[in-house]
Order: sequence, then C-alpha cells, then structure tokens
Amino acid sequence: MAVTPGMGARAGLARVESGDWRLRLSALIAKHCKTKVKGDSRTTSHITQKRAFQNVMHVFEWLRRELGFTRLANPMSLDERHFKALAGHIRAKVERGDFGPAQAAGYATYCRHLARWIGKPEFVTVFSETLGRSVCKRQLVAQVDKSWEGNGLDPDKLILEVARFERWVGLVLLAQHAFGLRKMEALRLRPMRDIGPARVAGTGEADWSMVHIHLVDGTKGGRPRVVDVSDPLGVSAALLLREEIKHLDDREFLPPPQFTLAQNQYRYESVMARFGITKKALGVTGHGLRAGFACDRLEAAGITPTVRGGDGQHADPVHQLVTYKQLTEAMGHGRISVVGAYAGAVSPYSARKKAKADATARRLAEIEALGPLQPVEGACSESTPSELRSPEATPTEQIPVPASPAQGVSP
Repeated sequence: MAVTPGMGARAGLARVESGDWRLRLSALIAKHCKTKVKGDSRTTSHITQKRAFQNVMHVFEWLRRELGFTRLANPMSLDERHFKALAGHIRAKVERGDFGPAQAAGYATYCRHLARWIGKPEFVTVFSETLGRSVCKRQLVAQVDKSWEGNGLDPDKLILEVARFERWVGLVLLAQHAFGLRKMEALRLRPMRDIGPARVAGTGEADWSMVHIHLVDGTKGGRPRVVDVSDPLGVSAALLLREEIKHLDDREFLPPPQFTLAQNQYRYESVMARFGITKKALGVTGHGLRAGFACDRLEAAGITPTVRGGDGQHADPVHQLVTYKQLTEAMGHGRISVVGAYAGAVSPYSARKKAKADATARRLAEIEALGPLQPVEGACSESTPSELRSPEATPTEQIPVPASPAQGVSP
C-alpha cells in the first residue's frame, strides 16, 4: 500500500483512545511543534511550544463554537471548507478591528501549520488565497513618533514616579530607556554579569566612560548581542543598576527572585497600568522607550528621523550607512529596514515619498481652510464683451479658375 503524507500522524492519533478533541489535538501539536519549521535541528523553546498549543486550540475552538462545526472531533477530518471558514473568520476579525495585522498573521501561520501537520499541505494554498495578502500586511515604516517624548511625556520623570512606587519596575524601565531593551531582555538582565566597562587597548584597563551591555537571556530568538553605551544617560544608568544589585544580596536579576518570571511579568504590567502607561490611557507602552532610544541615537549621529520632522538622511552616505547598521545591531535586528518601524523612513526613496505625501496633505488642508468658493458677480454673464469675441470670418475672395483645354481655351 502506498504511503501518503500524514499517515504517521494519523497512526499516532489513532492511539488516542479518548474521543475528546482536545486530547487528539494535543497529541498532534506535541508531535510536530517541538522542531523548527525551517529544517533547523534545534528544538523550539518552551514558550514557543506553549504559544503554538494555545493558538491552535483557539483555531479549533473557532471552528466548533463560532463557525458552526460543532460536531468536529478529529483534526484529521479537516478539509477545504474548514480552512476557507477560518480564513474568512480571521479576515472578519481584522475588518471589525478585533485583530491587528500582526495578530492576524500569527493565527494565519498556525492555520498553515495545522494543514501541514494533518498531511494536507494543499490546503495551505486554499487558505492563503481565501485570506488574501492585504489582511496581514503590516506597516513597517512608522508614520508617527511612538516614543514617550513624542507623546508629550517626560521619561525620566515618569520612570522616577514608578520607581518610588515599585523600585524594581522603575529600574527595568530605566534599562529599557537607556539601552533600548525589550521588556523580556530587561527582566532577564543581570547587571553584575551583563554590564561591564570598555577596556583600554594595550593595557586592558577598565574605562567606565563607555560600557558594554552583554545581552544573553531574554533576547528574541535567543540571539546574544552587545550594546555599546557611551552617552551620559546610558553610563549613569549602567552604574546605577550595578550599585542597586550590590545592595540587594538576594538577587542577580532586577525583579525579586521569590516570584516566577510569569508573576514578575504580571506585576510589571499591573504597575504600568496603574500609572497609565498603556495605549488606551497615555498612548504609549514600555516598548515606546525602545523607539525613543532609536530616535535619540540617530539624532546624536546628526540624523533627524522622519517621525521627528527630518528626512532620516545625512550628507555623508557612509556615515549614514554605518549609523543605521550600528543601531540595527544594538537593537537586536538583522535588517536595517526594521529600524523604520521605530524611527520612520530610512531610505532616500521612502523619505521622498513621505515628504511628498506630507506636502500633499498640507496643501489639501490649506485648500480646505479657504472654505467654499464664492461666485464673482458678473463672472458668468450671458453676454460676452465684444472685445473678447473672436472676429467674424470674412468671406473668402473668389479666385478665378482658368478653363481647361477641353473647354476650348488655348494655352
């Protein structure tokens, strides 16, 4: 008998004696989500596996509770109509504003995974065609300043207020502000291990006028990186964080060790909400400190970001390229274009396109400010002045035509 793709998965699910769809789906997820999709030999992290489990469960619950497939009990029974229904459901949620493009893209990814896991990869194309590209299209170039400063907030003052209420949360925000860290990177930062001075070439002596932040834990994708900090704010913050940990003998991370990482994350979010540091309240999140870090670094290098009224360019193209490259590495990305999500357009073409769009918007606003046009009296008179009339055509002079030889006229 010919072996078709997915028969191994079907055999595994057949061994699940219970008819509960959750057990069947759990067995399918456990079988496939432990290894990376792109053929990498490494196993996925526990966080990735947990997220996959939750999202695939959500997708299956949509089918049973919201899309009318109440009797669906086996993931291997999924067919074309199920994936078309899922694509339409995700599209509807985006159109209603329940999902953003990024969240929609995440669920779409797990729907495609599910099609492959059950041995029916042909439904990936069906799902993608039904969903369409525009649903998951994200804006990769910031149009507005997402930093705290750009929203009328003083980061130093607000961080100090938070620190007075919950000191370790204030220190985490300080690390995000001074070093451009993600939330998880700041929560997993070990100041005594990860923060160190630069070394003088030749002698190896410590030079605390510049510090290196060695990030290992909590980085995106587990990719370690080094952030070089030489500005006064960054150096002062680095020294302060080390001093704080010195006086706290019970910990090496900024959050208290008696709580789990999940509990400390919850406390961080609750303190942020208490001070209104949310999109709904003040219009910013902790991630806005990272956007401010990117914009401040560009301005320190003589480049004004487009989100702050500049063109994102520098007169020296080599200096510009090096600056963007260094900032990209400091923020833990691999592509320069990603900086645009924080600071706006980074290429001359994008900058010109944004400038043209802004000029058009300003011109339209000026025209609207003029109000409706009023007709000028007499401008539409039926009688046209004689001096504006075109001269009448004069009759063409009759030119005598000589008779042809056939008419008896001699040449």
